[in-house]
Amino acid sequence: MGDDLPDLGVAQTVGTVCTVPSAREEIRKEADYITSCSAGRGAVREVIELILKSKGMWEDVVKEYASDQQVRNH
Repeated sequence: MGDDLPDLGVAQTVGTVCTVPSAREEIRKEADYITSCSAGRGAVREVIELILKSKGMWEDVVKEYASDQQVRNH
């Protein structure tokens, strides 16, 4: 996950490149996924959710979170 020129080298070596809509054009050209959320407004969370869903793990995370919330509320 990167958005500026210092991230370009890493973007060209990693398997999947994610960025935000306001990223430099050079990074957006390398990106496999551009978030709908802007930087500092949930972009990393959006990518984490995307990864967990692609691995079939999202529902387990939601259940775990819901379970933890119930324990905290009682």
